[in-house]
Amino acid sequence: MKNIVVLVSGGGTNLQAIIDKINSGEVKNAKISGVISNNPGAYALERAEKAGIPAVCLSPKAYGTREEFNKALLEKVDSFNPDLVVLAGFLVIVPKLLIEKYRYKIINIHPSLIPDFCGKGFYGLKVHEAVLAAGVKKTGATVHFVDEGTDTGPIIMQKEVDVKRDDTPEVLQQRVMKEAEWNILPAAINAFCNGKIKITENGKVKLEMEKNDDAITVLVVGSGGREHALVWKIAKSKKVKKIYCAPGNAGIAELAECVDIKATDIPGLVAFAEEKKIDLTVIGMDDPLVAGVVDAFEEKGLRVFGPRKNAAILEGSKAFSKELMKKYNIPTAAYEVFDDFEAAKAYLEKDAKYPAVLKADGLALGKGVLICNTEEEALSGLKTLMLDKKFGSAGNKIVIEEFLTGREISVLSFVDGKTVKIMTSSQDYKRARDNDEGLNTGGMGNISPSPAYTLEVDSFCKKYIYKATVDAMAAEGREFKGVIFFGLMLTKDGPKVLEYNARFGDPETQVVLPRMKNDIVEVFEACIDGTLDKVRLEFEDNAAVCVVLASDGYPEKYEKGFEITGLDAFKEKEDAFVFHAGTKFNENGAVVTNGGRVLGVTALGKDLKEAAQKAYAATDLINFKNKYKRSDIGARL
Repeated sequence: MKNIVVLVSGGGTNLQAIIDKINSGEVKNAKISGVISNNPGAYALERAEKAGIPAVCLSPKAYGTREEFNKALLEKVDSFNPDLVVLAGFLVIVPKLLIEKYRYKIINIHPSLIPDFCGKGFYGLKVHEAVLAAGVKKTGATVHFVDEGTDTGPIIMQKEVDVKRDDTPEVLQQRVMKEAEWNILPAAINAFCNGKIKITENGKVKLEMEKNDDAITVLVVGSGGREHALVWKIAKSKKVKKIYCAPGNAGIAELAECVDIKATDIPGLVAFAEEKKIDLTVIGMDDPLVAGVVDAFEEKGLRVFGPRKNAAILEGSKAFSKELMKKYNIPTAAYEVFDDFEAAKAYLEKDAKYPAVLKADGLALGKGVLICNTEEEALSGLKTLMLDKKFGSAGNKIVIEEFLTGREISVLSFVDGKTVKIMTSSQDYKRARDNDEGLNTGGMGNISPSPAYTLEVDSFCKKYIYKATVDAMAAEGREFKGVIFFGLMLTKDGPKVLEYNARFGDPETQVVLPRMKNDIVEVFEACIDGTLDKVRLEFEDNAAVCVVLASDGYPEKYEKGFEITGLDAFKEKEDAFVFHAGTKFNENGAVVTNGGRVLGVTALGKDLKEAAQKAYAATDLINFKNKYKRSDIGARL
């Protein structure tokens, strides 16, 4: 049983919330061993007495100097032998000696969403007056550890509260207490007393939330780095008790139970979901989406995240997406569509301007785009796509497109059919070699956020691209629910759409999700239920860089089956992660390479420069025989 000492100056409503939740069993392994107030008239002292809790008043006025009071306060706290000191509206500057002795053992409840409306002068009703004066729509409360600053200690948890139009400071104060303070302060105490709060090497809080009794079982479909990042993020959800992944890989196996079902085996996936009573399925890959996996799940009454077949065509057909953009005036490159080789050849010989872009209409693993500088290159590329069928039936129809110049960026978004909410921006490095040379790949690295994604770009895209696309799909009778990936080019004439994807990008996911604050399962459910407008997406004010470790020779010929070493070095890291893309276990249980892109090494930093330095340092911890990486991810910003 952990001893708690509560320091309070006023009425003690937060003290009462703690008492009530200890008595109800919501706060476990905890007892209040003492209450201390600086105010002899504090009603909190009476609350303590009624609950049979020892209580004492230490008024600074009773001591000759502040130093004497500080010493007496420390002695009194010590006398209760506390494991945790809780400031529940204690309007006295906490002595430095107390902070030093109880480092990471003193918590405070503050009536705002730190870092907003906090620091010197922000306490009690003054906080709520400032919130209303600022005209914000959301406020809330924060529980944080106490350090030498004012409201600057590491944050443990926060809860949002709506600000209403007719609020007064007093009304808002009551709502924040009832909806936020009286819930998260006991929850933080419960987490502390039951070992759910960990402090990392860099002084950050890692909170292990207890799973709900009604926690769900999730199935993730896919086997790459994107799916590993999704499983990693889903595993952090308090709503989830069990994760399966089909088919998964060696890295995913640490977090989920991998099942030997191909991502394209739709009947097999549906049967498995029915057998295991899967509560939510998340489709990572494009092939099953375009093939209608969501429709198949919904026909059986199974809950699934992703677009239906008639909406996944947004990615499944380049010709469809170009025609959609043309019809609804969504800015994109000029283009022509061909399903006849000779007609396309004649266009390239007589009408095309170079450089020109050739795109396979269907899915081609992100490699069906050819940038051709000359007519000779274009004719060779046309033959590769339409006659040689390098990408199979994806090349039965092609799009020949104007070559756009500018900065290319990626923006992922959640969509619920009518509402679209964008995630943080990112920037992909598609070419195999440094300086953007070599063949196109699925992506050799990524950074987030993109420095090129300015407020001006954001405003333009929200007005002319993001919502316009979702509305266009709805107008066509193709309601889109899931993730839309917007591939954008920032041209001299403004942002234009290069491509749409109907799912999370790879490796964009590996830099976006580590920066995302939200419980991703809650966002998935909001998209399915059509309530995304009620979700506030939040991302850390930091940066992420992912460097892909590939098999030398990718994307053409390469060997695989080489043992990978150094992965254990990442198990305790809080700012560097390894997402497996092409790995498996060999017959001896060792993790070996099993693809062109093998691993994505992601690191977080205060800015892109620091994140890139950390990511490259982390790649040096990992070794396999034919390891290859680009050396310039994040170098030119």
